[in-house]
Amino acid sequence: MEVTIDTGALRGKVLQSRSGRNIAFFGGIPYAAPPIGELRWQAPQPPAAWEGVRDASEYGPSCPQLVVRGEGTFRDTIARAIDYAIEERDWAQDEDCLCLNVFTPDVDSATRRPVMVWVHGGAHRNGTSSAYPGEELAAKGVVLVTINYRLGPLGFLAHPELTAEGCRGNQGLLDTVAALQWVQRNIRRFGGDPGNVTVFGESAGGHSTCAMVTSPLCEGLIHRAIAQSGVGAQATMLLDRPGANPISAEQAGVKLGEAMGCPAGPGQLAAMRQLTAGEIIERTAAVPLPGVIIDGYCQVENPVTAFRKDNQNPVDLMIGSNAFEGSALYWGAPMAQMRICRDTETYLAEINRVFAEDAEEALLLYPASDEAEMVHSSKRMCGDSLFGAPTRAVVQALSEQDRPAWAYYFTHTPDGDDGKLGAFHAMEISYVFGVDFLSPLKSDADKALSERMMNYWVNFATTGNPNGAGLPRWDRYDSNADTMMNFGSKIGMARVALPREYDLIMRAIDRQLAAVE
Repeated sequence: MEVTIDTGALRGKVLQSRSGRNIAFFGGIPYAAPPIGELRWQAPQPPAAWEGVRDASEYGPSCPQLVVRGEGTFRDTIARAIDYAIEERDWAQDEDCLCLNVFTPDVDSATRRPVMVWVHGGAHRNGTSSAYPGEELAAKGVVLVTINYRLGPLGFLAHPELTAEGCRGNQGLLDTVAALQWVQRNIRRFGGDPGNVTVFGESAGGHSTCAMVTSPLCEGLIHRAIAQSGVGAQATMLLDRPGANPISAEQAGVKLGEAMGCPAGPGQLAAMRQLTAGEIIERTAAVPLPGVIIDGYCQVENPVTAFRKDNQNPVDLMIGSNAFEGSALYWGAPMAQMRICRDTETYLAEINRVFAEDAEEALLLYPASDEAEMVHSSKRMCGDSLFGAPTRAVVQALSEQDRPAWAYYFTHTPDGDDGKLGAFHAMEISYVFGVDFLSPLKSDADKALSERMMNYWVNFATTGNPNGAGLPRWDRYDSNADTMMNFGSKIGMARVALPREYDLIMRAIDRQLAAVE
């Protein structure tokens, strides 16, 4: 199985879906030059051509990252709660990581199939495209592209010297833009339609998706978008001045360099480039990172603000969240704006500080009469503030602009959960990809839900409307009705479950967003 793209010939391999359909796979395809040496922390550069036929039968390496395993981690929490042995693989890592994979049912270049580009999650610090098998989605008739991009201190670093060189940080987002540009140049060779491209992602990948929708760099590169449990309402760090944060992203980069052992001052960036990727990851493991930066170039403003101002690309949007996102994701802080709360006293103080005049209502909705209740409320608030409330705020804004948006709420409970996790963060991925991922598709009900969700996702990528034959009706979001598609024991439109909680949280988030406008 061979294909020739703009940089040379590729030899892939054939995979098979559960239904027996042959899917052509091409992995580890460079979409940009290796970001090493002087190109470390620069915007991605064009990839070099090669002679002969390049082996593309395996995944390429992911960005170097710290892999944390063991008791109390996100995956361990899920595995213990539902008695599921989640596969843990040591995927290859290398700083030369700007590669992508293509799954296609047909390499006939005369075919024009819808294209779906997946951006993995992982808090912008972890993850790999290699963890997402694409043959089941591709078997539905789409060309699926999954990408690796720069992460953590290698992918989201701003620095005064770097700004002088012409890069304002957000390297990981710029990588995603470069991958989308690669799609425009080459996807026809894999049977894909460059005029019908859907970018979709989960968690940090959902944030990246919203960033692409609201980025001026993506005009014309994407036509539809699906954001799963990710908006980016907490992306409030400004490039060169304090805003909602006490320091700028450039200042954070200087501090990060100091943590790497490189003194501040002229030449710090050059010294940082002398370190190995492993040294950078190890020395910054416990250091807070700026994440996505409002840089005035790739990300002009916070995504929620951009949607409210109608400053987005004309892209069809599907967006949603899960019912108990914080059950496994919770790290000790009820909101990104809060400190770690290890006791009720700290929790009450943080509620009063962040919610101000709304503190009494906040404690009614997220009570803390004892430590157990405080932890449960904190987990709920964590998921509601990171995903649920911002998701509804985005579709409310689009509804008021009379722009179509399709909102969902995933409530399905995993088998054997017994109420411990509920519909946890990232659980829907198994159903969207049709594979065992963080939860297994055990029962007939699981498999039926996955089949329907895959059909909705593919229908949306094909036409901009998720509806299709044999599927329960999904209405576009209308702020007057305030309903979303519910994916649970039953599939159908339902009223937003937590309107009062979401309104409360968005008032607190809006106070922070006001500081960066």
